[in-house]
Amino acid sequence: MYLKYLSIKDKDNNPIQHVEFKKGINIIKGEKSNNTSNTKTNSLGKTTLLRCVDFCLAGKWSSFVFDKELKDTKNNTVFNFLKETLPSFELVLADTLENKVTKTLKITRSLTINQKAKKETSFFSTNNFINGELVSEAIFEEKIKKMLFDFQGDKPSLRQLTPKFIRTSDHQISNIIKYLHPSTSSFEYELLHLFLFDFPKMDIIHERTNIEHTIGSKSQEFKYLNNTLSTGKREINDVKKIELLELKSKYDSFQISKEYDHENDALNKIQEKINKTKAHINELLLDKDVWEKRLAEMLSKSNSIDTQTIEYIYKEAQIYNIDIQKKFEETVIFHQKMIENEVEFIKKSVSKSKEAINSLELEHAKLAEEYSVLLNQLAKTGSLTEYTNLGHQINELTKEIAETESLISQREKTSEELASLKQQFNNLTIKIEDILEKMRIKITIFNRYFSEYSKILTDDSYYIVVNKDKLQHFTLIPSCERNDSNIGDGSKQSVIIAFDLAYVSFANDHTINLTRPHFFTQDKIEIIDVNILDRLINLINRVDCQFIFPIISDKLDGIPDFDDSNIILTLSEDNKFFNIEKYNSAKKGLISKSIIDLAL
Repeated sequence: MYLKYLSIKDKDNNPIQHVEFKKGINIIKGEKSNNTSNTKTNSLGKTTLLRCVDFCLAGKWSSFVFDKELKDTKNNTVFNFLKETLPSFELVLADTLENKVTKTLKITRSLTINQKAKKETSFFSTNNFINGELVSEAIFEEKIKKMLFDFQGDKPSLRQLTPKFIRTSDHQISNIIKYLHPSTSSFEYELLHLFLFDFPKMDIIHERTNIEHTIGSKSQEFKYLNNTLSTGKREINDVKKIELLELKSKYDSFQISKEYDHENDALNKIQEKINKTKAHINELLLDKDVWEKRLAEMLSKSNSIDTQTIEYIYKEAQIYNIDIQKKFEETVIFHQKMIENEVEFIKKSVSKSKEAINSLELEHAKLAEEYSVLLNQLAKTGSLTEYTNLGHQINELTKEIAETESLISQREKTSEELASLKQQFNNLTIKIEDILEKMRIKITIFNRYFSEYSKILTDDSYYIVVNKDKLQHFTLIPSCERNDSNIGDGSKQSVIIAFDLAYVSFANDHTINLTRPHFFTQDKIEIIDVNILDRLINLINRVDCQFIFPIISDKLDGIPDFDDSNIILTLSEDNKFFNIEKYNSAKKGLISKSIIDLAL
């Protein structure tokens, strides 16, 4: 799939920007001002084109206005421009750029003002269109994912896949293969990496992921039951059973007038019902406590970070001798969104338990009242006082024993379920290993391209290897042939570009033939040495791909025999991406002309 064009228009259908894409190098050139006091190109909107493409692929409009790195930083000029123009963004994907008759997908997203917004980050709503038809967000992402990846499953999601091809944030730009948010778990990367490299049995990965989630929940339940059943609880319960037998023997041998036998039998039947009801209530209370404890732990995760994931992030950072600084608040927000669905499910389970408990407690209260009335009738006879007390002791002891037995039984059941789940997990892990061994040829084909391209751009050969961590997750790790972790920023960017380019070549390889984007983007090209940049341009133009990146004009001036046809957009102080000043002036001119026409 290729990018054909991007077109931006205001709410009145007036053009704001239009960019045609081509095969090979697609450069967004930023020209410095002739004014010697202003030689910067940061405010021209060089990266805005990349953000526009990302937005069209289900990204967030807030990336145009808010800076993720600088909290509470807002570009008021762009925000007011979007508010005034309410633009629509149209991106066309095509399966080829060489024929007029081709399969295309027209993606359109338009901004509208969200009347219910309570904060600026939700000020706009987005309308999504596919080939001119208004669709829901879910269908919108589904159609794009089908076009770009020939895939319609839930996971990996479109927004987990696209950052591999449209790198816009610093984290995406600076990380070769672990490009998602720092809180992304290893099992999510496993799913993503294996999908990207055409793992043939993705249903096994999904099944094992579901089992892993269940193991986590069951482990928490088992831990709770273990804590509840303190040391010696079982032995104490055994002693109580002996006491109960002795009390029952005394109770059975107690002499009582036959005239009370009928009432006593009725009393015992009611007591039996009370015991069963109470035992059921205790089981439900235990279930509710487990769910509530799980809910509290899930909610607390919004203020905690997966240390395993952080370990992976810093491990990669250490390899390349770079520093990673991410704001904790950003991780918290992202992490909390990941657990919203599970929190909602747990809340519903707690609610169901409470409803069942309330119903049983009403039944218990009714039985207790019946028991009390009948007991009072029998207790009026003094000879029955001791007999009645024995019954009370037996009932209380029976209840205590039943509660403990219920906990012990539930712990044993949970332990057995955990063992079974772990066995299933291990069996699936073995299956995955077997399949990975059979698909080594695919990894080899990719590494052939990756090593070749990285050698051209960095003078070192890089590869990816399949890594199995201590939690038995399979993820991909980049590795240098000479194991040198001292790599500069420019070389790191070259390795990332080599990786992305190798992936396009891998997908296009006649032995692989995957439906994947032919396009990819990168920022921070300025840090790459000009000689390497010349090699990069020559390399890109011989591969069937589209590489889109912004760069300042000075960097291009150092490239010998540079072909200006590689430039798809030139920006300057007088020609910025959104051209806000020119747009406002042109609009004022149209209004003035309309007024004059009306006067005439």
